[in-house]
Amino acid sequence: MTVSVNEDVVADEQARHWKERKIKFISDVRTSNVDKHIVEGETAVRLCNYTDVYYHEKITPDMPFMQGSATDSEIERFGLKKGQVLLTKDSESWEDIAVPAYVAETMPDVVCGYHLAIIEPDSDEVDGRFLSWLAQSPVLNDQFKLSAKGVTRFGLSQQALKNALIDVPPLEYQQKIADFLDRKTAEIDTLIARAVTDQQAERALRHGVHSGRSAFFRPDRGQCC
Repeated sequence: MTVSVNEDVVADEQARHWKERKIKFISDVRTSNVDKHIVEGETAVRLCNYTDVYYHEKITPDMPFMQGSATDSEIERFGLKKGQVLLTKDSESWEDIAVPAYVAETMPDVVCGYHLAIIEPDSDEVDGRFLSWLAQSPVLNDQFKLSAKGVTRFGLSQQALKNALIDVPPLEYQQKIADFLDRKTAEIDTLIARAVTDQQAERALRHGVHSGRSAFFRPDRGQCC
């Protein structure tokens, strides 16, 4: 592809606005210690646990969260707020650590559970959706993998999370990038769902044809009647 001089100039000008920052300077990072036990005297909450994050790119209120309890200070510190990014901070493999999920809405009754970290970006500097997408890329995710410590089980410390380096464009660019990726992945998900539906319909049709043949086939005569 040929790129004109003017396009090069524009790209260079935009690149000047990208800044390399440590996560700790643009986000609040904390790791949860809220366990799955229901303790008498604590406030009833719903728990967002490891598997909720591991298997979902977005955390939404309609998910079937586990029932639990937490203290007022835990609810204040680990309650889910729109724009946060949750990460799996522990894993049996260093290659499968720091899986992110974006918190799509504020959920006062949902608390981040054990084995997870919360990255709460400064909304004036970082878009949470952009950060979540970035955490899925090798640029950031490989830093987490290489910082994981352990032998049979691996974990990420707060320091490792806080000191990871990212390139941060202006907020407007972050939002455009996140919008683009959200839109394109939604289109891909739609195509996949359609393909699955078509395959299921084809299997049902084949089954119906086969069942129909079986119903009209007479083994004693070796023919259909």
